[in-house]
Amino acid sequence: MSELTKVNSIDLVDPQAQRVVEFLQQIGLPFENIIADQSARNIIGKNLPTYIESLPPEIKRDARYLSKFVVGAGFGLFDYSLNAIWNEVVIDLRKKAIAYGIDIFFDSAALSDRDAEFGRADTVKEKGFYILPSELFANVVKNAKNNANLNETLAAIFRDIENSAKGTESEDDLKGLFDEIVADFEGQNEKA
Repeated sequence: MSELTKVNSIDLVDPQAQRVVEFLQQIGLPFENIIADQSARNIIGKNLPTYIESLPPEIKRDARYLSKFVVGAGFGLFDYSLNAIWNEVVIDLRKKAIAYGIDIFFDSAALSDRDAEFGRADTVKEKGFYILPSELFANVVKNAKNNANLNETLAAIFRDIENSAKGTESEDDLKGLFDEIVADFEGQNEKA
């Protein structure tokens, strides 16, 4: 195995990412808006190492999903990166459902936003952000067919998640995280 050369994290994958885009174009597949632009990757390159270093060793030790997130984000595949995190969340929820029973999750989703506010501060302190019960995926899906403004609703939810971290230690981690997704929902990004 060859020895890896340490490179500036911002420039680490730019040449490979561009080659992938060129390959997609060469074989006639969609190639625009597949990989995030360099400025978005620069943000990841700048912020991600500090965030990962702040995690306790016991979390990092078995966090293969974080490795997948870093690789995907480094190549500008932000959708892939979010899916890696999402998959880990689902696996963790399954473990909790097996350990504690599924009713605990239904009870949380059934809370009114007003009743759930009592736990906002503790949740933001523990998790770094807060999601109201009405903004949980299960509740959004349940109401989706009757929501003529679903894209606007989804954009507002992502903004609410980011705003829930304002003034906390995790504010910088969430700041701008959902900008591209929100822009898609608001129709500001053109699709190829």
